[in-house]
Amino acid sequence: MASFPKAKLNSMEEFRRREHFGLIWLCGLPILTSFLLRVENGRAIFPIIDQGFSSLCLFQNLLGIDCPFCGLSRSFIEIAHFNFSQAINYNGAGVAFFLFLIFQIFYRAYLMLRPYRRTPSQKLTMIPLYLLLAAVFGQWALKLLSHLA
Repeated sequence: MASFPKAKLNSMEEFRRREHFGLIWLCGLPILTSFLLRVENGRAIFPIIDQGFSSLCLFQNLLGIDCPFCGLSRSFIEIAHFNFSQAINYNGAGVAFFLFLIFQIFYRAYLMLRPYRRTPSQKLTMIPLYLLLAAVFGQWALKLLSHLA
């Protein structure tokens, strides 16, 4: 069995560490931001400037229908302030998504700290994401059906 040169293995390991570090930031930023914001009258408010944010959702702005991810930011903010029932009202999959991001932070930190070991199959690590996306689209479909009825 052929082995890789040590320099190549080190550069690949460095690439993986940077990838995990980037994913930690990508998952951590919305969580950290949710602690800084608050929700008033259904709008996310940045307390320092006391200014609300307009909806950035093109789906909602163009079609007037909530997309599967509408309300996720407000849901995260409510979770950060321990208002779980209101978080579920904004987006039913928000709590699961929030927990998924927290799990990813710890999981990626663990993978960064265990050098030169085999990592789990990428297919295996993608299963929670697929389940989460199924939950997001499932709750969206139920919301659309309830509005049509």
